[in-house]
Amino acid sequence: MKLELKELRSEGENTKSIFCFLKIKSNKYSIFIPSKNRATNCITAQELLLEGTDFVIVVEPQDYADYKKVYSEKNLLMLNENDKGIGYVRNFIKNYAAHKSLKYYWQIDDDLKFKKRINDKNEYHSASDMLSEIESYVDQHSNIGIAGLRNQVFAWTLKSDMTFNIQCCAANLVRSDMKAQYENEIVEDTDFNMQVLTEGFCTVTFDKLLFMTGTPGKNSGGCSGDTYYNKITQYQKNFIKKWGEGFVINETKDGTKLKGKGIWKSFKQKPLKN
Repeated sequence: MKLELKELRSEGENTKSIFCFLKIKSNKYSIFIPSKNRATNCITAQELLLEGTDFVIVVEPQDYADYKKVYSEKNLLMLNENDKGIGYVRNFIKNYAAHKSLKYYWQIDDDLKFKKRINDKNEYHSASDMLSEIESYVDQHSNIGIAGLRNQVFAWTLKSDMTFNIQCCAANLVRSDMKAQYENEIVEDTDFNMQVLTEGFCTVTFDKLLFMTGTPGKNSGGCSGDTYYNKITQYQKNFIKKWGEGFVINETKDGTKLKGKGIWKSFKQKPLKN
């Protein structure tokens, strides 16, 4: 049975004390979780905590005191400014990793749980073990810019173990020395993937290593914030203005969605063995 954080708190213990008595393990590459206004509901951190995996939550100065009530200071990294947008936060992490001479680093959204596709079923699985599997593959190749987990909603349609040169999102191992930078007022994760591929690197999505998340924009808090989702159609238009006719904006019952028109298949590079 999967142990829930609330069960660990049954004696009045908080996350900080739980972390103290767990035996902590670290992945090869550091895990950064950008988070905003979710000190008591940072699901990704809770999931990693329960399996004893080390991580760093990246927070704004205005939120630092709240997160410090829940997590140890060694698991927190404070941004320089408040309310600068998700692009600013992602660039801060990328630049921090480069400054620390981390060739790769994990950047994982703060509202995820983790599963693995086993015998045609999505089963809860150790996030750390899946991240280690990706790390091992990436370390054997010289030209991977981003590698990541697959959203579980697509897993049932896929028979392959991995897909090359499509968008990686939400739970990614990112190379820190690439020229690509995150931007604001645009669909920043798709834009970043396009920069990486245009620079000549590969992206790799592991189709049986999965994350699950809530509906975008429906959870309170989050680095994107309400403004991002209120302006998403304009950000999509900004993206198409930058990248051209390889993408379209589709209307759905949940709002507008950016969709590639075969653009991903135009990138032919493959991972090169060391």
